[in-house]
Amino acid sequence: GAALRINKATLNNAIQSIVDQTFTDWELIIVDDGSDDKELDFHVKSFDDPRIKVFRTEHEGLVHARNYGNEKAEGRYIIAQDSDDRSLPDRLEKLFNHAEYHGCDIVVSNLYVNIWNDARECVSCEYVKAEKPSKKKILKSQYLNGVPLYRKSIWEKRPFRYETQFCYDWMMWLDWIYSGFDIGVLDEGLYEYAIQEDSVSIRFRNDGSRDKSIEAI
Repeated sequence: GAALRINKATLNNAIQSIVDQTFTDWELIIVDDGSDDKELDFHVKSFDDPRIKVFRTEHEGLVHARNYGNEKAEGRYIIAQDSDDRSLPDRLEKLFNHAEYHGCDIVVSNLYVNIWNDARECVSCEYVKAEKPSKKKILKSQYLNGVPLYRKSIWEKRPFRYETQFCYDWMMWLDWIYSGFDIGVLDEGLYEYAIQEDSVSIRFRNDGSRDKSIEAI
């Protein structure tokens, strides 16, 4: 599902990247986290796809949006898709097949990290490989990306923690690894993670919000 406050410049590309998936048995749950923009319905209706569902909440932040979207999900597996990112066409198919074949609870893959400036020019691109889960290493840093595929059943056992709002995905991995869930690693780049120069991740790092969440861990 996509948890978002609307960015019209990238939203259509994010949705299109799901519509274009080779794996077709999906639902896209869009959680509008308190936006006052009325154009979301227009964007979604333009795709004319009943698999795309929109839910609106008060602005309570990313963790609430993720948890809310997961509650609404009807499938056995969940995977995040942010509103300014893109999934490569075979992302869902390859992650699903890996989980089913190997019996994994979670599958993490490689990704591309692209930094964009205000002129929508890509000023930096990095290919980040996924690594094997390590109890020792995850205590020191969040070295695993925040967009794996996972079974809904494990989220029900370990829902995302509100007190770690600005680094919830680090806490997510700590919970998962120390709970002993079966984690698979797929050595393929399947996701394009976009960082805008004014993105919330950079803002939260600069204003100390992320540090406060790390203290909560």
